[in-house]
Amino acid sequence: MTITFTVYGEAVPQRERSFVAGGRMGRYITKETRNWRAVIKAQAVAHKPEGLPTGAIRLAVEFVLPRPGYL
Repeated sequence: MTITFTVYGEAVPQRERSFVAGGRMGRYITKETRNWRAVIKAQAVAHKPEGLPTGAIRLAVEFVLPRPGYL
């Protein structure tokens, strides 16, 4: 079984911060990171197979990024 999908957009750094306040641990995720993850999740869910996959799973990821202006 092969599942292929493309996510268009500019990738966002995964800025995730952990902190301890009042003896409890918390996590802060930036709004941009949260939105980018939601875009990826929506594409993945749209291509989800009906049942659980059987056998081996292979993941191949290709990133196409804009060239930095300083190069």
